[in-house]
Amino acid sequence: MAEKREPSLNFRVTPTEERQFRDAADALDMSLSSFIRKSVKLGAALLAQCPELRAIEMDYVPGSEKSK
Repeated sequence: MAEKREPSLNFRVTPTEERQFRDAADALDMSLSSFIRKSVKLGAALLAQCPELRAIEMDYVPGSEKSK
């Protein structure tokens, strides 16, 4: 039996943020959807393990060349 597709998640990003996500995915030779999926899973695992990380505000996408 085929695996059921999960409902999609939608979130809004600025054009600059979109470019940063795409650049980071390209740098890792991944599709954008794979990059976001793995990033979210990794981020969730790190946040669950380290309360100090929950307080950090990130203004950039790791791997991108420019920060805000």
